[in-house]
Amino acid sequence: MRKNLDASLLFAVTALLVIGVAMVMSASFAKTGYSKDFNCDLLYFFKRQLLFAVLGMLCLWQVSRINLLKVRKYTVLLLWFAIFLLVLVLIPGIGIEVMGGRRWLGLGFFSFQPAEFAKLVVVLYLAHALAKRGEKVKNFTSILSIILMVALCFLLIEREPDLGTALVLGITFFGMLFMAGVRPVYLGGMAVFGVLFVIFSIMKESYRMERILAFLDPWKYPLTSGYNAIQSFIALGSGGLFGKGPGLGVQKLFYLPEQYTDYIFAVLGEEFGLLGTLTVIFLFAWILRRGFKISTGVYHPFLQLLGGGITIMICSQAALNIGVVSGVVPATGVPLPFISYGGSSLILTLIAVGLLLNVGRYSVRETVSTRERSREKIMKLVKGSRLGGGGTGA
Repeated sequence: MRKNLDASLLFAVTALLVIGVAMVMSASFAKTGYSKDFNCDLLYFFKRQLLFAVLGMLCLWQVSRINLLKVRKYTVLLLWFAIFLLVLVLIPGIGIEVMGGRRWLGLGFFSFQPAEFAKLVVVLYLAHALAKRGEKVKNFTSILSIILMVALCFLLIEREPDLGTALVLGITFFGMLFMAGVRPVYLGGMAVFGVLFVIFSIMKESYRMERILAFLDPWKYPLTSGYNAIQSFIALGSGGLFGKGPGLGVQKLFYLPEQYTDYIFAVLGEEFGLLGTLTVIFLFAWILRRGFKISTGVYHPFLQLLGGGITIMICSQAALNIGVVSGVVPATGVPLPFISYGGSSLILTLIAVGLLLNVGRYSVRETVSTRERSREKIMKLVKGSRLGGGGTGA
């Protein structure tokens, strides 16, 4: 018998989803209500986010019931398809360019972000490839092809440019390598190389260097690169302990940029105060706890790595977003999972949660008994061959 879905994990995700839909409505109405681009519709982004949430939950439910061990055979094919999409989005005239970045493909009534799809597919691929190699991961040559495939995805995403999503992918990659048992010396070497590459990527682009300088002292650049951080600090600080109340935030009224996407956590802090932000942080911490509990509660290496990889992917992205809004890390431009507006991010994150819930349905007893049955079959075959060999020898 398969276990039921993890109720507490599902509750935490649903709670974040409800908070997200409500915050998108609150953070976006000022922009859409007075703009002819959105037909002066106060609820323009709210209605779209609600639709994405419903579609995402339907996908979550379906994915949570599939046979994950049969999905493995398609992981390499999915990875190559993801790489194809990442190349496609970089082609002028095909990829949609917004604010200097080419990150979206037009799909009718909404835009699709290949990097979000690739991020999830890489987790599936890593879980499959690392589990397949088993103890061989301690040999660097056995994981070299895996490193090259992930590096290719990383470089394509960075070229969009989308260094934030690339960083989430890199963190998830190192976390899964650690879980698989890759030697610390190899992890250390790759970490040094990765840090040097990120430094190079920052130095070659002037706007990234400006973000670093603004991170160190945003008040020195109040009207340029430090503007976002300052407005975010004002929003968080003015919320106090209990906040100004739902919908009563001021910073979202054309002061705070990207108020319903990258900086929606600041709007949450202004309207619901410290208690509201701590509630969201607690829910993500609960997802982290339950995710690792699920991944360590199954025997199959593929399921362990898949559950752990999804948990790291979601929670590291949340930590980066919250870190940017609160001034702990430089601006990276990643959305807050479940809460920021965006169809691609929301639906694919809910699909990832569906996979994690599916992993939780494979109990330790089930996976161990599967292993035992396989061992019994092997022993019977060995015993049978010995008996047959003895008869022939006689």
